[in-house]
Amino acid sequence: MGPPSPPIDPSLRTRSLLLRKLQSTVTKMTTQRQQVAIARNELALIDQQLAHQQAGYEAERQGQQQTVTRLRQDRQGLALAEQRLQEDSRAITRYILARSSDLTMLTPGPGGLIYPMVAPISSGFGWRTHPILGTQRLHSGIDFAADYGTPIYATHDGTVIYADWYGGYGNTVIIDRGDGLTTLYAHAEDLLVREGDTVRTGQAIATVGSTGFSTGPHLHFEVRVGGEPTDPMAYL
Repeated sequence: MGPPSPPIDPSLRTRSLLLRKLQSTVTKMTTQRQQVAIARNELALIDQQLAHQQAGYEAERQGQQQTVTRLRQDRQGLALAEQRLQEDSRAITRYILARSSDLTMLTPGPGGLIYPMVAPISSGFGWRTHPILGTQRLHSGIDFAADYGTPIYATHDGTVIYADWYGGYGNTVIIDRGDGLTTLYAHAEDLLVREGDTVRTGQAIATVGSTGFSTGPHLHFEVRVGGEPTDPMAYL
């Protein structure tokens, strides 16, 4: 047997235990730091995603608000335009009453007029509900759907008592037959006659356009008896 091992210094044993504990503590702290760093990165990523989503929601909200504002403005504009058309129609009645050559010989019977053009009728005479406003308004004539530049013809002999721009009606021609009956041709592009001209049945007086309060090319045609709108189909 060899010589016995020298006794271990208790202080060395204590130091060894403390060193192992310290190394374990350092390892735990390192692991915790790594976990904290990972958690911070995840939180930063979540913050970015939330910010991106919030920006998207805000952009969508603003877009919806802009749509609501535009629809309100469009609705207000349509309401004002409809009101303006009604005012223009009443003003035309007054104008015809003041300018028509004879209001005592009214012609209420059917027939007597030719069609102002060969084209389909897209809207008839009478009360109708506005598709957007939901309000009731008298459509004081009939509409013919036609392309830009299509000739518009006088439906009878007579005298041109108006040929110019008329508010929501746009470029307008009004012809007096001389017996209390007048015809109106609205939203024209070009006017081919002037106030005071004498016209004959079938004479080209204007071309189709989309002037005034109009959403597309067409002819708005009215027949007025004593200045008041009546159904043109009773005279065509």
